[in-house]
Amino acid sequence: MCAGRDVVPAMPTTLLCFFSVAREGSPTMCKLYWCRGTAALAPQLVLELGGLPYEKITVETRKGEHRKAAYLAINPKGFIPALQTPEGQILTEAAAICLYLCERHALPLAPAPGTEARGPFLSLLVFLTNTLQTACKPCDFPERFALDPADAPRVRAWAVARLDDLWRMVEDHLFSGPGPFLQGPEMTVADLYLAMVMAWHPRAHDRLAELERVGGCFEAVTAEPTVARVMRASGNLPLG
Repeated sequence: MCAGRDVVPAMPTTLLCFFSVAREGSPTMCKLYWCRGTAALAPQLVLELGGLPYEKITVETRKGEHRKAAYLAINPKGFIPALQTPEGQILTEAAAICLYLCERHALPLAPAPGTEARGPFLSLLVFLTNTLQTACKPCDFPERFALDPADAPRVRAWAVARLDDLWRMVEDHLFSGPGPFLQGPEMTVADLYLAMVMAWHPRAHDRLAELERVGGCFEAVTAEPTVARVMRASGNLPLG
């Protein structure tokens, strides 16, 4: 099923980290089922920023491994990512995995439930996952959304224009706040999602130059050394 396994140890406390996390009593590490170019990047960034040990198991979608019985036994939907918790529970959906990790390990990448910032954070995150992220699909695979293969170029042109409109909504939101991140001075999972989805944009370089605040947020996220390292390794860093 899997093309490779990488065990990522807990980050040593002697290193300069984004933040430190206490890890006690965990029987085993999480297993992240991952593939380059998928939303698995978001939970991978949370794991890395949290200094949490995990095993990265590569599932090659281009080879159809996500549709084979071995992976379908883990995630019957056949989507990447999936996370196996230390207790053996399987979680799916990248945003849900990110929230689970933040809440289980009290990571400061998401406002705590019950706080004033929690509601706006959830609104931002769900917009990025349910609206912006899903709008990327017809840009990348227009033939899946065209009844006639000859219509694929027109579908893609429409999809790119719609994606640009959605990014302008994000730009407007950032202009309404202090920045540089979506909720002000503190980076959250929503900002990680913004960076991931922008890296998928077919004209990422152009859009980052055209959208001042989105470009600033992207730059602030990817200036974090751990984020830069992980995104560069996964081929998701469109900045020179």
